[in-house]
Amino acid sequence: MAETDAVLEALSLRKPVASLDAMVGLLSALIDDVDQQGPSASITPPTDQRRSSVSITPST
Repeated sequence: MAETDAVLEALSLRKPVASLDAMVGLLSALIDDVDQQGPSASITPPTDQRRSSVSITPST
């Protein structure tokens, strides 16, 4: 468990991680892709976008 935490910590700090684990390579590549998008990449929708909600209730 400590090794996993160390790998995740290194990835989060953008440090290179030497590992043969395919998942570590995938996470590293994903981090690189996200970092290349720059600060304009946002996971939150614009504030002017309308939001809607859907309620699902069982029929009686």
